[in-house]
Amino acid sequence: MTTERVYHEIAELDDPDGPPWAVVAIYPDRPNGNGCVGIVKSLHTVHADAQLAVDAYRSGIQ
Repeated sequence: MTTERVYHEIAELDDPDGPPWAVVAIYPDRPNGNGCVGIVKSLHTVHADAQLAVDAYRSGIQ
């Protein structure tokens, strides 16, 4: 069994310096056009909350 690679990152929506921020799961092994699949996992109005969510995904908590 192979494990699918997934990366979690924060994406700025609209204004890089203000909300909202999206936590996006990026699947590099799922091609889509010229890129790969990315799925929005959550939206946040506070950047620190988005960072907490990313940290949780990366550590396997969620």
